Amino acid sequence: MTSPKENRTGIDDRGVFLTRFARELLNVEHLTSRLDALGAEACDLVRCQVFFNYIQSGERLELAAYTGVDDALARGMSPLDLENTVCGLVAERGRPVVVENIFPSKHARTEMIGSLGVRAYASHPLFASGEVLGTLAFGTTVRPRFEPEDLILMAALADLLAMAVARSRAEDALARLDQELERQVHERTRVLTRQNELLQDRNTALQEMLSQVERAREEVESNLLHNARTLLEPALRRLGSGVAGARLREVELLRENLGALTSPLSNRLSSAAHGLSPREIEICGMIRAGMSTKEIAPQLGLAPSTVDTHRRRIRKKLGLGGRGVNLAAYLLSLE
Repeated sequence: MTSPKENRTGIDDRGVFLTRFARELLNVEHLTSRLDALGAEACDLVRCQVFFNYIQSGERLELAAYTGVDDALARGMSPLDLENTVCGLVAERGRPVVVENIFPSKHARTEMIGSLGVRAYASHPLFASGEVLGTLAFGTTVRPRFEPEDLILMAALADLLAMAVARSRAEDALARLDQELERQVHERTRVLTRQNELLQDRNTALQEMLSQVERAREEVESNLLHNARTLLEPALRRLGSGVAGARLREVELLRENLGALTSPLSNRLSSAAHGLSPREIEICGMIRAGMSTKEIAPQLGLAPSTVDTHRRRIRKKLGLGGRGVNLAAYLLSLE
């Protein structure tokens, strides 16, 4: 019979082992690499000779760690179907199963462990977050039954191992998620880089097209200016030399308007910044020449009120609305 002192020593040893068991399982990088040795130590404390840790994978149990059997025999014990084995029953029901007085085996579920000479076998579920992750089992070949304190320690070890397995799975899932995110970021970066290259190529092509259009526009303007100056201006000078009075004034106005249309001022007034219409540009030329509304109206065949409306629109487009700025002086300052 165990003395109180020996019993107290055993309890202390188990408490120390549980603390170390938890610390090592939570700190170890690869769970199964340390579990064989820890399982062997646990066997000594509960006076067992075999230990098996199964992890559930679908409808089967994969042997993750063991002690008390050789490697060749262990390979034959994995994977396990959930039917016809004690650990399979535990995984299915999510509750511990303790089988005692096994040897010789009289039941199909205990046939495998009975063949190992096991006389008593206790299997606990690894239960975490409402899910059975596997089983933890201990067997003795020298006793027909377990002591209550042995079963308590086994249950505590199963709870600690369940937490460690759940943590390991969560870390694996997080690592896979990180890898997938990294892959997606890499793929997205590759796509964006290619799209940026294509956009740069298109921008370069667009800039070249715009340059060609600008060169063509400048060439057309140059040709127009050259033709106006070499063909129209001499003709207007000759026409003006043979007339007088009002007709002479009309010829001079034509020459002034021609000069306005072929000057940089015309381009500026018709640009997007001002957006003056051809009629408004024509009126601007007359205003710059010092003509009043009454003088402009008959020249263009318009009513004076219509000319005044054009003047107001011109002032608004040039940003002079509500400002006390003389329109003729402003137009002269643009040249």
